[in-house]
Amino acid sequence: ACDNQLKERTVGRLVNKATKYIVAPICKLERDATGILLLTNDNDLFLKLSNPKHEFEKIFQLELDKPLKQEDLEKTTQGIRLPSGGWAKAESISYIKGNQHSIGVEIFNNKPKILEKMFNLLGYKIKKTDRVSFAGITKKNLSRGEYRKLSETEIVQLKMLG
Repeated sequence: ACDNQLKERTVGRLVNKATKYIVAPICKLERDATGILLLTNDNDLFLKLSNPKHEFEKIFQLELDKPLKQEDLEKTTQGIRLPSGGWAKAESISYIKGNQHSIGVEIFNNKPKILEKMFNLLGYKIKKTDRVSFAGITKKNLSRGEYRKLSETEIVQLKMLG
């Protein structure tokens, strides 16, 4: 029963007592991903940050099913042609603590599942995804399932983006 309860935990249930406002997630995470998720009741900010035309920095820690070869690491920053005809590119990428299964990736692309598409085209499967930063906002030592309210400074910074 405990496993099912954990699987059924949703962001809405976690934050429903945090605010009296109805909030919406900006740039949702895949169901099996972890990490920072911004929620807002500010419609203008929501529209700005979730618009695919406005690309904001996102930093992910990924765990791959096999070691990432150096040449594939380099391909991600050069750009990978997608079957749709578009391109996907990491702004930066590096191994985490020398472990070639674990990598840090910085991207600006807002398209859903873009990391999965990139790595699948290179022959890798992503086992774990953790978004550690979104538009300069970090988790600031929060554990999984915890939340915090943004500071006034952080809100102003988000509103000034783009």
